[in-house]
Amino acid sequence: MIQNYKLDKLFGPSASFAGYLLLGTGLITVYFTLTAIPLILIGGALAFSFYGSEIDTIKKCYRINLNLFGFYPIGKWCRFYKTDQILVQQFTGRYTAFSRGNRQLDISVSDYRVVLILENGNKKIHLAKFPTESQALDLAKQLQLLL
Repeated sequence: MIQNYKLDKLFGPSASFAGYLLLGTGLITVYFTLTAIPLILIGGALAFSFYGSEIDTIKKCYRINLNLFGFYPIGKWCRFYKTDQILVQQFTGRYTAFSRGNRQLDISVSDYRVVLILENGNKKIHLAKFPTESQALDLAKQLQLLL
């Protein structure tokens, strides 16, 4: 069984908003000229692309992927090894946007992430994110049983 998890937007919330504006502008102007098609493609890529992960519990492997336009996954499958560690960490991210008056707006995001630490301890891979710690711990226990 393959479990899909959405991690983060590719460009953040301000670029996603810009993508929606480009997409809307392109859809309105495509009626007048076909040169608006690149606007639609760029807007769709900005608005809908995101990072995600897929975990196959039957084959005991995972894939970190980039979902272009929200539905076309790009990434390769990797196997879980017995020396890998599964942890739950609290993640705090920040998005920064600047206004035309050079005012800074910081948006903080806090969630809990299930993290895979590879055997050498140098690389850490985010597998899933959850709003509560209990949900993240449930998935971490399930993945520990796979190892």
